[in-house]
Amino acid sequence: MTCVKTILQKISTISKSQCDFIAQLLPLILALPGRLTFRNMSRYSSHHERTFARHFSRPFDWWRLNLALVEAVLSDQVLIATDCTFVPKSGTKTYGLDRFWNGSHARSERGLERSVLP
Repeated sequence: MTCVKTILQKISTISKSQCDFIAQLLPLILALPGRLTFRNMSRYSSHHERTFARHFSRPFDWWRLNLALVEAVLSDQVLIATDCTFVPKSGTKTYGLDRFWNGSHARSERGLERSVLP
């Protein structure tokens, strides 16, 4: 995780304590079995669950971190693609309910769309 720590230190908007916390948080998230809760994260790290709550209550620029990580890995060209998934849904109270393209049926249907950046 030294690569992540050096990239975090280059971002000028985060403090040293946030830098250290995020550098310890990322490998913890990858190795953690079960759900990602503050209590579960505190079981597998040296931090108390209240420490996780305090750090997550502060704003952090995740977009800048992701962009810096991508630039560190891919220095020449970057391609961004989206993958949209159709979720069939009935009812009238669901937020975002509309007609979207369902590729498996090759037609537009009523439901929800989930977009993912791979």
